[in-house]
Amino acid sequence: MAADPNPPAKNEPAPDVKLQPAEHEQETTPAQERGERYDQAKAVARGGKDAGHVPGAEPA
Repeated sequence: MAADPNPPAKNEPAPDVKLQPAEHEQETTPAQERGERYDQAKAVARGGKDAGHVPGAEPA
């Protein structure tokens, strides 16, 4: 194995690649996360039904 041509200084920790986000990863905003939860909650509120009337539910 070849030696690293630019090793870190002795008192400097080596960079941990796992802690850095991947370039293709896109962070979501809290609003987007809430929207995803609301979309999933609709299925829960409907009792898992995709269509049809649900007693006690108001039409959106």
